[in-house]
Formats: sequence, C-alpha cells, structure tokens
Amino acid sequence: MINFENPLRKGILSLFPFLRTVKRHFIWKPTIRSWQSLISSMPIAPQSTQNNVFLIIPSDPYTLTGSRGDDAMIDALLNLVTKNNPHAQINIVTGSNEASKEAQKKGLIPLEIWKHAFSPSRILQELKALSPDALVVVGADVMDGYYNSYLPLHAIMFADIASRLGARSVILGFSFNKTPSLLLKQVFELANPAVKINLRDSVSLDRFEAFCDHKTQLVADAAFYLEPKLKSKLADEVKEWVEKAHAENALAIVFNIHPMLFKKGSSKQVQNLIDAAARAIEAVSSSRSVRWFFLPHDFRKDVGDNDCLLPLAAELTKRGVGDNILTVEKNYTASELKAAVGQVDGVITARMHLAIGSLGMGRPVAAITYQDKFQGLFRHFNLPNWLLLSPQEILESDALEKMILRFLDENVEIKQCVENNLPSIMALSYKNFEFILAAAAQGES
Repeated sequence: MINFENPLRKGILSLFPFLRTVKRHFIWKPTIRSWQSLISSMPIAPQSTQNNVFLIIPSDPYTLTGSRGDDAMIDALLNLVTKNNPHAQINIVTGSNEASKEAQKKGLIPLEIWKHAFSPSRILQELKALSPDALVVVGADVMDGYYNSYLPLHAIMFADIASRLGARSVILGFSFNKTPSLLLKQVFELANPAVKINLRDSVSLDRFEAFCDHKTQLVADAAFYLEPKLKSKLADEVKEWVEKAHAENALAIVFNIHPMLFKKGSSKQVQNLIDAAARAIEAVSSSRSVRWFFLPHDFRKDVGDNDCLLPLAAELTKRGVGDNILTVEKNYTASELKAAVGQVDGVITARMHLAIGSLGMGRPVAAITYQDKFQGLFRHFNLPNWLLLSPQEILESDALEKMILRFLDENVEIKQCVENNLPSIMALSYKNFEFILAAAAQGES
C-alpha cells in the first residue's frame, strides 16, 4: 500500500496536474486529431452477419482477470457465444504476458497488442489483419475515466474503427459515475452511431445521456449470466461450513471490504476502515448468532481484498471472535465464488461483482459503496437505500453495526425482494448479448 502521506510522495503527487497537461497536449490531442482524420475518409462497410471471429477488449488488459468481476463478464460472454457457435474463434487484446497466459487458460487467443495499439492507424492495421465479425468491449467501471481516460479512449477507438470495417461493435453494460472525465465527451460522440453502448443501470444511463450525445440502451450487468461452478472444492467447503453454522442456529454471512474504497487511500485510512469493521462485527457478534465468511473477490497486488480481510480476521481473533470466521487465501474463479455465495444467508460486500454474483444466486445483499456504483444496481432490485453505506459513514459513526443488525433481522424480506426481481434483471442482462447472438444464430442458418 502506497503511503500518500509521505512528504516525498506528496511532492511527486503535486506534479500530477502538470504531467496531465503535458500528456494531454502531446498524446491526447494528437491521438484525437489522428482518429478524426482517419474516419473522415473511411467508408462504412456493411455490417457482418457472420459469427466466425470475435475480438474482446477487456477492462484490464494487463491482468485480465485479477478482478473477478472482469473474469465474470468475460466468462458470461464466452459461455453464450460458444453455445451459439462452438467453433467461433474468440480473440482478446492483452497488454502483458501474464494476461496472455490467463487468456489461453480460458481457450481465448491472446493478441498482445495493447501497449502498441495506441494510434488509430495501428488499430486499423490490427483490425484489418484480424477482420472480426464482432468486437466486444468489457465496459465494467472504466468507461467514465475514473481510473484514467486513456483506457476508454483506446477501447472506444477499437469499437469505432471495427464498426466502420463492418464488425458488430458492442460495449457491455458499464456504470458511469457522477464526475466523468470531461475529455471523454468528445470521444463517445466521435464513435460511429452503430456502436452499441449499454449502461448497466438507470442511474448510469441518466448520467451518460446528460453527459454526451450517443444512442444508449439500458441493461443489467453482463455478469448476471455467469454460470456458477456448483461442483468445486470451495463449494464443498462452504456447504459444510454453512451446515455447521445452521446446526448451531447461526446465520452464515459473507463480509467483504477492500483498499480501493478510498481512491489513492493512505495506509491510515485503510487501517481505520479495518478497525471500524472490527468494532462493528465484534458488536454484532455479541448480540446475534452469526458466522462470518471473509470472502475476497479481487486478488490483484496492493488493491486485493485480502489486504483488508486477513488483517481484519487477525484483529477479530485478538478480540475473541476468530473462531466464528472463515477466510480464503487461495485464488478462485468468479464462477467458483458465485457458487459459494449461493449457499450463504446473506452478503455484505464492497465489491460490485460479488454483489452481482450474490444477487444472481438470489441472496440478500448489503453494500459498502464506492464510485457511487451500487445505487443503480440496488434500484434494479427495488432494494432500500438503507442497505448502502459509504466508507466515510463507516469511519465516522456506528452506522455499519446498525446496518448489519437490521440486515440480519430483515434477512427473509430482503431475500424475497431479490427473488421477485431477479427474472426481470436476467432479461435485462441478456440484452447485452442480443446484438451478437442474433447475428450468431443468423450466421449458423
């Protein structure tokens, strides 16, 4: 964890605005001009009706699946495409050898071109060589520029240029925060109107439509279509753990927090979060019969969930609650984790896609929010706002303890609400894939 309170690092960080200005002048503006010049003279080819070659642009080209949310969206796409056409060639753009190896494990063909495809002419060259019938951008939470503006810029250029060459270009449902990078307005509006842009909740849709002019579609997250791996070592272990909890008349509850709850957070902020969570769980455990499952959903270095969850378990062990805690240190796939959460009584999580996996299995969910992403997801399910807490609320009050207690007490009612709304959400999730799968079915006829 980077200590941003260190004076030297404070000095380095003070240079960031200047460096951003330099990058904008020497990289961003020339790239936009080059793209505009390219597409101004580029005819738009007829849209492909074949389904032989697919290209995926991931939301993290460097680790690919370090976040199990990315893993979930990619696997959901793969499952549906291969069911429609088992012989499809599915390629994915990568930016590292690590990501290429992960792609190969999934049966994908890695194209390690991300670091070299930063110019529109190079993107055109690569797309002409591959000639994809469909291009899919895994939108996730990167398209508003929260992490950086260059990833969505290049992803959209891929989608735009591919669509002009005749590929069916789709951006899977993504969230859009309330303070997007203003640089991206021009980027979205330059994209060919034929590029299908999906927003994964109504809050994000309203923000996007107010931000720029490009036709959109409301969907639910693509990861709702991830198939759980019901037979696995993790599923067996969790099943046994839940059965033991129930035999002791205790509820089995997943709990998840992570360092990314604070953008560029200091070590002190993260430690304060761990301490606040420990106080809340200790207090709840003194008045309710609960067994806690500290489940990570992101395994990336320095931002992974166990950077918080394992110290939290250690702190609670000191406080005498350790016997009631199950931890996980091994890396599991998104489909394994989805099967695991399907067996518990409820999930309290700060990871969007752990919430999605849990809701997709009909589990009650409460959330610790960041990037204001969860509001739209919970609106999909008509879940009440009291199930959402900000990190700041946790640090400054006993709100987490109160929320957990109410979550436990209203567990049955929340579960019923989730189950009632899940069929309509699954239909919305499927809308991510209709453009691709309709063409796939046509191609097979």
